[in-house]
Amino acid sequence: MKAACCGMILVVASFFLGTAPAHAILVTVEADDFALGTDLSTAVAGVTLSAFSGPPIVGAGDPLLSNKVLSSLPDPFSPSLSITGDRVFGNESTALGINGLWYAGDHQFRTDFDVLTHHVSIMTSPDGEGDTDPTRFEIYGLGGILLDAINIPGTSLVTVTFDRPTADIAYMIATNPNPTPLVGESFLLDHLIFDNEAATVPEPDTRLLFGAGLLAVTGLRRFTSKGR
Repeated sequence: MKAACCGMILVVASFFLGTAPAHAILVTVEADDFALGTDLSTAVAGVTLSAFSGPPIVGAGDPLLSNKVLSSLPDPFSPSLSITGDRVFGNESTALGINGLWYAGDHQFRTDFDVLTHHVSIMTSPDGEGDTDPTRFEIYGLGGILLDAINIPGTSLVTVTFDRPTADIAYMIATNPNPTPLVGESFLLDHLIFDNEAATVPEPDTRLLFGAGLLAVTGLRRFTSKGR
């Protein structure tokens, strides 16, 4: 009977340990967590941020000096504009230096995840010039397959969120939805959140159940030893 009880406790403990759920860790990249001018490209584990150039906007030209994403002041034309604090994701260009303006053409934004993810969110805001600044966010899977896209009118602060049933997002791009974007249609970006599927942790109740199982087994062994 004592051996049967011990076996039952071991089975129960193993059942809870083997079937307990795990959850991915949410990772946040926030420009305000870093000093002004800090290179954020690989500052946070699990993601690489980059600036890249596409077809130039007619009547404008401000080539990137690098592909780095930097902690920047929001808008050189409206320095007081902010999303979550004093700084936003910025790039470094020929005319503006380190600045927080993104748009189709020379200043486009990309995030590449180390492992496929199913949740991505980012905050975006129009620049401080008082006009409409449309934004388009696109998520891609392996092989550059477009999975989904969201167009934002660009009139107010918005949190853009993608949630997929499975982890299949390889990277995200922020650009302008207009095929022929206008000069001045720029937007701000900050506060990226994604789930790191590679870094899962057991739920708290799993550890409690496993610990309870070990205590029970230890207690039963002591009881069995005394009874011999």
